[in-house]
Amino acid sequence: MATREQIHAFATRWQAIFSSGQLAAGGDYAAVLGRDLDALGFVMDSFGSVVTSDQPLPPLTDHVATRARLQAITAVQPLGNAMYSMWRQITHWNIDDYLAAPDNQFWFNVACQRLAALTQPLGAIEKILLTSDESGYLQPEPDPGQLAGQTLTLALAGQASLSNRFVSGYEQHQVAAFDAKKLQRLLPALMQVADPAQPQALIPDVGSWTLTVIGQGGQQQATGPLIGADDAGLSERLRDLLPFPQLLLFDDAPDQLQRLVAYYRPDAHHEEKLVLDRRSQTLSLTQRHDGSRVRLAIADPSIGELLNELAVAPTTQELPPASQPTLTVTTRFRYGTPVTMQGTLSLDAPIPGWDDCAEWLRDWLKTHAPAMLDARLLTRKTPRPGDLLYAQVVFHHGGTAYSYLADPKYAVGDRVVVFAGYGQSYGTIVSMAYYVPSEAPYPPSRTKAILALADPLEEAKGE
Repeated sequence: MATREQIHAFATRWQAIFSSGQLAAGGDYAAVLGRDLDALGFVMDSFGSVVTSDQPLPPLTDHVATRARLQAITAVQPLGNAMYSMWRQITHWNIDDYLAAPDNQFWFNVACQRLAALTQPLGAIEKILLTSDESGYLQPEPDPGQLAGQTLTLALAGQASLSNRFVSGYEQHQVAAFDAKKLQRLLPALMQVADPAQPQALIPDVGSWTLTVIGQGGQQQATGPLIGADDAGLSERLRDLLPFPQLLLFDDAPDQLQRLVAYYRPDAHHEEKLVLDRRSQTLSLTQRHDGSRVRLAIADPSIGELLNELAVAPTTQELPPASQPTLTVTTRFRYGTPVTMQGTLSLDAPIPGWDDCAEWLRDWLKTHAPAMLDARLLTRKTPRPGDLLYAQVVFHHGGTAYSYLADPKYAVGDRVVVFAGYGQSYGTIVSMAYYVPSEAPYPPSRTKAILALADPLEEAKGE
């Protein structure tokens, strides 16, 4: 669809033509009008955008009813579609004679006047309305206390009001002040979202949002799906601006997970800390092995999407009396106090849902930071007495991974020296896990152990 300015220029130009009698003087006006409507992104839908079974268009000869019907249209696209459909009906099917007929000129004159009014320059922006409707998400028998929708009103002078609508029918109203200068900085992005030239398709059975920008000269409006996608980050920026809790906005994520910290300490010699932070859009992994400490970090906009997935997985439970926690997961949401969960990576006291979190983390790291994959944090269970630690090693030419007995000092990604064939070779550890001897991937009595970490200089010399 064209821009607001382009549609307004079209409407004013053609309104002047229809009101001046130029059509009667001849010319190729009919063909040009059709090309203009098509170029603006309007579609011929047989008046489907504006006509219902109980509200058809009035006869063209009834000028009073025609004016009232066209003036009642409040959106640009439906009106433009109706104009394109009327043009088709007149010029291709000859249902209503010819374009220059007085009744037809009157219809298009009024339609162009209305289209020009709907697209006139907004002038100074005065108010912004954002209505978020969750009705598409509601269950057949929803909780009466469930939030069904809300309307946020922002006055550019710095006043805000929020109206919450609940399934029970109860409404709650709140008002607050905010920093008007910060809203001015958000205005260009909000204007872009509300631009009718960038329509967003609605999705069945999903809630929707409607954004209306009101200026001194008019208003513009757009509607989109409430599906948690907000490429411009407007929802989070509005939450930073406003003191209201539980805002649905564009993403239907009123209480987003802001930070997740996973701390793993299997013994006194080893510990690892994984931190995901929405505000900085970073993931960091810190590892300590005795006196050595390594920290890796990556910044990526998709950290927010990853946190959205992780927000629903872990839950807390009581540890068995004899269990000592080795894994602590802390989640901090936008509102409320942080939640801390403790457990182990073994089956004796797992944190419910952490396996799902680990799977999402692995998938994300494979794509964005494969070098940060570490089986000790994500997959290694707490060993029991008698368990054996196996490492899968791939040689420089790739191919099959071979099993070797390992020591906890090794990590996934390490280059190591191992026995291979009739001598020694260099390989890379691609995974590690503990096994009871009877379930080991290769018979323990026939499995060789990793000899040592590879020395880069020695390996470079081929020794």
